[in-house]
Amino acid sequence: MISREITVFYGVNSTDKLYDPPVPVFSDALKNEPFAQKLNDATRVFGCPAVSDYYKNTFAIPCPVDYRIQLTDSGVFSKNYDQNFFNNAIEVRSPEQKFFSFKIPSIYFFADTDSLYAESLAPTLSPKLIPNALYIQGTYDIANHFRPVELAIALRDNSDIELEFNRGDHLYYLKFLTDKKVKLRRFDFTPEVLEFYGYFIPYRNYTKHDVSLKDYYKRFRSFGLKNKLLKALKNAALD
Repeated sequence: MISREITVFYGVNSTDKLYDPPVPVFSDALKNEPFAQKLNDATRVFGCPAVSDYYKNTFAIPCPVDYRIQLTDSGVFSKNYDQNFFNNAIEVRSPEQKFFSFKIPSIYFFADTDSLYAESLAPTLSPKLIPNALYIQGTYDIANHFRPVELAIALRDNSDIELEFNRGDHLYYLKFLTDKKVKLRRFDFTPEVLEFYGYFIPYRNYTKHDVSLKDYYKRFRSFGLKNKLLKALKNAALD
């Protein structure tokens, strides 16, 4: 019998075990976003099959903390917490372009199937969509590549800006490209699981602009890591 469900393991590489889980975007908007509720009551727009199909198997990644970031001509800063927290949370890619990654939560996904592509998207239904921001979106096979997903944005505004992130804000969406039902299972980031991310870090860092993602997928499978990782994730599952 062919399964109509795909299990996707997810976990955060952090000491914070109380992070909020990914949220189904479509149902959350109709329950918790007043403007979306009002719009739907007036027009029934979310009953349109094109809209519901678009947001199928799409999850929002919530912000785990309250955090403010200042972006100026001289760099990217924050007065919250300390420098160690900033170093773990923010990767400044281009201060001139106000281009940075918000690396918390450092969340990983891995699917128990032959292949499953996921794509990161701007949080279009969120009232906290950052104005004048270019959201860097992408896609990869979460059944053959074990890596973190994170928010990456660049700001078109050249003036000094302060961005405010609040716990629970939708940072970005992750859409699983399948018609099957996606079941999320949380895992603990045990040392056994963490080991798998380290296999290709040096190779990827030096070759990511020259080697296709399909090459990573092929290497991951050819070294027998896929089945070993799935076994480790099942052992570390928290539900």
